[in-house]
Amino acid sequence: MKKHIARYRRIRPRADKNARRRLPRVLASTVACALLLAVTLKISGSLAGAQAGVLLGGTLSGSGVSKLIDFELAGASGYDLAALILGTHADDTDDVPSDATPTPSIAPAASPSPSPTPDESNLFYNANGQPPNRPPQQDDGTKSADGITIINSPGVVYDANALLNQPLNLKLPENKPNILIIHTHTSEAYTPTAQFPYTESDPYRTEDPTRNIVAVGEVIAKALSAQGFNVIHDRGVYDYPSYTGCYGRTLTVVADYMEKYPTIECVLDVHRDAVEDADGKQYKTIAQIDGQTCSQISFFVGTDVQLTNPAWRNNLAFALKLEYEMNRAYPTLTRPIFMSQYRYNQHLNPQYVIVEVGSTGNTLEESLIAAGYFADSLATVMAVNN
Repeated sequence: MKKHIARYRRIRPRADKNARRRLPRVLASTVACALLLAVTLKISGSLAGAQAGVLLGGTLSGSGVSKLIDFELAGASGYDLAALILGTHADDTDDVPSDATPTPSIAPAASPSPSPTPDESNLFYNANGQPPNRPPQQDDGTKSADGITIINSPGVVYDANALLNQPLNLKLPENKPNILIIHTHTSEAYTPTAQFPYTESDPYRTEDPTRNIVAVGEVIAKALSAQGFNVIHDRGVYDYPSYTGCYGRTLTVVADYMEKYPTIECVLDVHRDAVEDADGKQYKTIAQIDGQTCSQISFFVGTDVQLTNPAWRNNLAFALKLEYEMNRAYPTLTRPIFMSQYRYNQHLNPQYVIVEVGSTGNTLEESLIAAGYFADSLATVMAVNN
């Protein structure tokens, strides 16, 4: 489903050179999708914008949810409905980035965190308290990761509780850069509104940095700077006019920053997610905090299954701490942590994560609000571990 059904080709058409070879998987994915459509997703909220879909009666409207979500990470990996509900994931070896050198696969292992169930895997949480898989967290003593859902797509082995409790040992000297924000998919944008209209370069994309994901990164940067952190916000364009090679371009840029500023302790690659049904309607992720409706936040963590990444457990530990803090401070703000077999440049820094802020159905206004809450939680985690 991830590639054969879930990939929204309206937004990012891609050539398929191996269609015949993958036909059996297409059929299998179709059957799996039909079964999964029987699962009722508990969804509430309303959509803003004429191009957005509609949430009715706690279920996704439209002819189906076969195109539920795709992280758009250069075609290398993404959510599928089975992964979201059952914790499984399709194997798309032909989707390996062109510069990847595959390493031997490791045996799948069960995640220490409970796999999401149909009753717990909602992407769209309502405002009536925390989702069932996110019980209230206490910030004293040993922390538990039981309230955090991790979609362990590559089946790697880790101890979530141990990672959550391990210190980060950050060193944050004054007047030197310690946080880098970058956008591999710089042109990603949201559902346009009267307040934030834009000219599309592609569907749900614009090169206007006041209307695309760069504006979200700017809110995060300013909020962190206001709390005393020294932030570099890179506004370079890396995904336009072509997605091809975008991660290679940001790899070079981040590596240069790390060499020039070795005091950088955290790298955030900030993205916008995508949620679409079979009819092409766009959906939003919903959190309600302090009477405000905003987008939700999710983290994408790479591993070392395809390329060497000795930092991946540290990356996961960082994501766990961020998710834990957001669950504690801002219930309903987070979505599951998604793990991939690819590394997405995260080997460059122990605190390097991909941050997904909202989706295509969300508005920029909603995502700017979410960015402020995320920045607050990040500042807390950085300060506590300094």
